[in-house]
Amino acid sequence: MKPTLRTDPLAALYRNRLFHSDVRVEAHDHVSRELVDHVLRWKRGTPDAAMFKGELNQLKMYLLQYGAEVEVTPRPFDDFVLVHTSLAGGAEVEVDGQRLEVTEGRTAVLAPQRSLRLRWYPGTKQLIVKVPHALIRELAKRETGEPLGLAPGYLVARGHASQWDLLSRALLHAIALPREAACESAWLDHFERNAALFLLAH
Repeated sequence: MKPTLRTDPLAALYRNRLFHSDVRVEAHDHVSRELVDHVLRWKRGTPDAAMFKGELNQLKMYLLQYGAEVEVTPRPFDDFVLVHTSLAGGAEVEVDGQRLEVTEGRTAVLAPQRSLRLRWYPGTKQLIVKVPHALIRELAKRETGEPLGLAPGYLVARGHASQWDLLSRALLHAIALPREAACESAWLDHFERNAALFLLAH
């Protein structure tokens, strides 16, 4: 079978499970620590929350599910961008007054300046990449405090989805490699910079 983003590459994340629980408070606490403090409202469906994590030099990657439908309202985050890819299910996103529908297989880039609200449908599973502003500023040659040059929120165009898919797989495979000479810091920097450049270019 041809490897896909839903199968073999995700093994790198599955090896580092942060939690798996049907306890709502536990899910909220773990996600707050890893991503951003937020209000979490549980809707229909049975809670079956799980979170997995992988790290490179600057980027962090997560696999997250809630099981049930949830509404997430994060506090503003001003030092990173989140890239959400729906591997299963989907989500409705409101970012700075704009509405995005992130259906299965689609990717949304979230860099809110004022407000963000996400409604995850039951059974949704998302791959989330956390990209620090510092890396984007370096590549865009922007000083601290200057605008990043990214829209507050947008869907990756369908024509570019395969490019992001390839970049995601490369990052996941890099996470899986042992941290030895074959996986030294400068080599990992190459993959991380490519991912950040993709966000700036599209």
